[in-house]
Amino acid sequence: MPTYHFYRLVNNVDDVCYIGQTRRDLRKRLYDHRHGKMDTSSKIMFDKYGRDSISIVLIHSLELQTIREAHREERRIIEEYAGRCVNLQMPFREADETKTLAKIYRDEHKTEIATRQKAYYRKNKERLKLPKEVASARNKAYREANQEREKMRKREWYYKNKANTKDEHTVVENHESQRPLQ
Repeated sequence: MPTYHFYRLVNNVDDVCYIGQTRRDLRKRLYDHRHGKMDTSSKIMFDKYGRDSISIVLIHSLELQTIREAHREERRIIEEYAGRCVNLQMPFREADETKTLAKIYRDEHKTEIATRQKAYYRKNKERLKLPKEVASARNKAYREANQEREKMRKREWYYKNKANTKDEHTVVENHESQRPLQ
């Protein structure tokens, strides 16, 4: 299993830090932070304190099977250093957390979202409102192009749900000579 090193970039002025993880040597990683393209959150520290006042400190090393596990651990450490950490993004989010955060965002920004949507609609009103003939022609072309696929989809649905629907859709006439309609 690969060994992941979890580290902090610290400065000699205050307790602000950057959290990261790597499988490489920490000196090489620090060199990359100092001399790299600097599009990471660590750039905030280097801009504020200077390249030479930042050092790297090993938090701990773990043998983990996947990078996903390493991201989880990095995130846990970032949360532990909350308020002192300059990391702008969390390295990993669970699907349910993403949904929860999206719902919170929508609830908090409901009026702004509605305003943007209304502005978009006003700006694109003519393009969004298709004449009935155009919409009708488009729908007809779709139905014709996908006729066989729709038949197969309906047939599959019928056979899949046959047991559940048979009793509900059987019609029996009063005439004894007629069979039930299905």
